[in-house]
Amino acid sequence: MMRNKISLMFGIVFLLSGMIGLVSAIEYGSNWDKNCNGNLCQVNVYSYEKYWNGNNGWEEIDESFSDCSADGRTRYCTEDYRFRAIADDNGTVSAFIGSEEFTVRLNELLGRNVDFIPRISENMISYDDIIPGVDLVYTYLPNMFKEEIVINEPLQGLPDRDFDITFTKRGNADFGIRDSIICDANGLCQDLEHSVEGNQIIVTIPVSFLNHKDVVYPVTIDPTIDLGDTSIAWDGYVYNESGTPNTYTRVGSPVNYISLGNILTLGGTRMAKGDIDWNVSSIPDGSVVYNLSLQIYVDTASTGTPNVTLNISHMNGNNLTYEDNSTECYGNCQFWEDMADGTLYYSETFASDVVKNIDLDLAISDFEGSLDSDVFSVGFDGHYQVNKDVRIGSKNNPNLGYRPVLTVVYGVNGTDSDAAIEEGIFYSVVGGVNPIYNNQQIYLVNELGTHYTGTFDKAVEEGNQMWIFNYVIPGESFINMPSLFNILNVWENQSLSYSEIVEQVKSYINGTIY
Repeated sequence: MMRNKISLMFGIVFLLSGMIGLVSAIEYGSNWDKNCNGNLCQVNVYSYEKYWNGNNGWEEIDESFSDCSADGRTRYCTEDYRFRAIADDNGTVSAFIGSEEFTVRLNELLGRNVDFIPRISENMISYDDIIPGVDLVYTYLPNMFKEEIVINEPLQGLPDRDFDITFTKRGNADFGIRDSIICDANGLCQDLEHSVEGNQIIVTIPVSFLNHKDVVYPVTIDPTIDLGDTSIAWDGYVYNESGTPNTYTRVGSPVNYISLGNILTLGGTRMAKGDIDWNVSSIPDGSVVYNLSLQIYVDTASTGTPNVTLNISHMNGNNLTYEDNSTECYGNCQFWEDMADGTLYYSETFASDVVKNIDLDLAISDFEGSLDSDVFSVGFDGHYQVNKDVRIGSKNNPNLGYRPVLTVVYGVNGTDSDAAIEEGIFYSVVGGVNPIYNNQQIYLVNELGTHYTGTFDKAVEEGNQMWIFNYVIPGESFINMPSLFNILNVWENQSLSYSEIVEQVKSYINGTIY
């Protein structure tokens, strides 16, 4: 038996192939990409669906429109991922899920005929001046088709009462209509009523908003159609509307921005706090995280680049923890409080209208602790000029560069690799019976007189066979000792996660025992 001794072995060297770790190829998932080098891996976790696993493997989703005109008909199309969008020059816009279709068209506005002159720009198609001063804009996103009516200047001849904007629709594809909203250029917003009646989508527009003295044009009306959450990540905010009683409202997967601070409305202000729940299933449980950073776009509704204050903090729960209930203080209220009362990871005041790269190393311990649940959540709170709102680009922002990205650098340290090797041995055919030895010195001389020596992390024996294991961490080198037939079995590797070490050690023993 082998107990804290030097083992001396003679024989012909059998070269062990495939055991030395190499730089890994880039791996992909729907919301992540991973690149490993040596002991370290870097994973970019995206808040949105960035990649699609098609017939030729993983590819980056191309959200842009391109000209697909045919048979004398002008049309613009996207590629076909979760759905495909097609828009033509008469204002008919369709989304297809396989053979199922959802088609909408605006036939008139304020009793006037509408004109359609399409213009494409990346993932957006615009029909400019459908009536003077009004544009109709569609934006293709991986899980929704964003629709906006942009009123660039005060309209002449508005009715005295609220009026309806009506889209005709057809088809049976499973899209929903999100809650609609109207906002001015300074972020002053009001919720809108909408209904679906037969083959019509009807959005009611408040004339009082359009005529209000505080409203700054352009004004945007948003009745987006939605394919549903992709479960990539949840982002959103909860706002508290003061009154008797106080109410707390949750806004999930907001179009464009996560709102923080005081959101202006015609009826007063709403105090908002935000949250992002990251899907981190791409990072193996037990990984040791060396660096954690967050990229977000930070802006305000104001013109210019006023200084903003942003706080990011620990979350005890996430959007699934708290019931979507407006009662004080339950459900959304508890969610709202959780967004700003945890350990502060980051706080800074800086000029807005910026893509900000934020060091979240203070969150590493909490992040590592969240890996077994595959969800990591952070809360957001912010303001500028004390009582005005701050906006963070959401996962549904039309600009890809404004969507949140979490970057994680991880590996396995020496202590964890030892534990992983032991776990792999335990679950192998020799585990649970034979003792595991630590820091074993092995000396091997081949028939040509070549000498090999080295100290291995773990070793185990069964009959006349021995398996020795060495996991190489930063600052260490490979021993490069060869195996000797199936008598001495040498395993060395690096750039693996905890679970990968366990599986490889178990498989190596099971594959070499006789």
